[in-house]
Amino acid sequence: IRTLRRAVEDGQGTLLVPLAHPKNTPALQRIADSGHPFVVLDRLPVGLRADLVTSDNEGATASAVDALARAGHCHI
Repeated sequence: IRTLRRAVEDGQGTLLVPLAHPKNTPALQRIADSGHPFVVLDRLPVGLRADLVTSDNEGATASAVDALARAGHCHI
């Protein structure tokens, strides 16, 4: 949280990979609500309202397995 607050004070945008404990959600929400450029990557912590960038892990895995199978791989 200290590093995130320093980024806010310095006017830097922030990308957050949420490994934080849920008790930090209120502090993260205050930063998001402040108008600071703030994007969460991968998954949104419960209760946090912020922009989110995520991927389709299930779809990507299925696509990779299909490609490997089409290439003749049997032990995937």
